[in-house]
Amino acid sequence: MSAAEATPCVLLVEANEDLAQDVSNDLRESGYIPVVAATIDSGMQEVRNRHPALIVVNRMLAGESGVDLCQQLRSQGEDGRAHV
Repeated sequence: MSAAEATPCVLLVEANEDLAQDVSNDLRESGYIPVVAATIDSGMQEVRNRHPALIVVNRMLAGESGVDLCQQLRSQGEDGRAHV
């Protein structure tokens, strides 16, 4: 297993670019691979593509709710793959 395969991916669903960048930097410095999605739809796509170990979701996204993402994960059977 390569180092990249052993390093956990953390998906951050956050529309605020500055906040997403700050959190991504902190995650990277802590040894994680941060992946940022700005919307629920792009977040779901990243879940399917990358299978993150952890998903950090802003509850209040522009016109959307992080709770909606959690409900979609659960309804599509994706909630068992990652901690949200």
